[in-house]
Amino acid sequence: MSDINIYVIMAIMKRSFSKGSYVHVIKRGVRGLPIVKDTHDKWRFMRLLRYFNDENSHTNWHRQVVAAGAEGRYMPWPKRWQERSALVHIHAFVLMPNHFHLLLEEIDDGGIAKFMKKISESMTKYYNKKYDQKGSLFQGPYKASEVTTDEYLKFLFGYILVKNPFELYPDGFKAAANNFESAFLWAKNYPFSNLPGFLTKKNRTEITEKSAGEEFFSDLSDFKVVAKEAVRYSQAKKLENIILE
Repeated sequence: MSDINIYVIMAIMKRSFSKGSYVHVIKRGVRGLPIVKDTHDKWRFMRLLRYFNDENSHTNWHRQVVAAGAEGRYMPWPKRWQERSALVHIHAFVLMPNHFHLLLEEIDDGGIAKFMKKISESMTKYYNKKYDQKGSLFQGPYKASEVTTDEYLKFLFGYILVKNPFELYPDGFKAAANNFESAFLWAKNYPFSNLPGFLTKKNRTEITEKSAGEEFFSDLSDFKVVAKEAVRYSQAKKLENIILE
């Protein structure tokens, strides 16, 4: 990314941000261990993004959403629940085996902190009960870096939605980077991010009801230019330690 000045710093946790802030959040498993182990765990995470993004809390929430017909990416809002009052806007997300990335927008004071607390506590409680474990599922508090420029925001879309799925490419990240087009087609079929349908009307799902990406990328080719830059840059650097200025 030759036209961007890059400064390496440690991303630090912030418990609150000003309204309208865009924030890149990373949450990792303790000692790098998995935070999901099977497909059921992964879809439960997806449902957390949908149903826990709400000021209200619901007892036996998972049973109720399944009863309402939730299956895969179809996540209807249970009729008996109050109308949702979102804590954050989710613009991009990806679930990896031992961590996840979110690109969030603070829409109310403390919304990101509340959302992350709900997600973390639910995942830990569920994981410990299912796998007969104790203690925290995660490696300390989440890391969060505030997005200060449009350039950085664009870069994050490419990094979260393309670079991370490329790490799961069957032939490895290097092969994905060297065969971008075929790897991109593969990544579009990875269900645990919002890359599928990105930059189309399908981008507005129950999880990502709006996306800042629509403002920055004129078409898929434009997005791929940034995604390629994110992949190339990530071959040498770790994004959790950088902020673009």
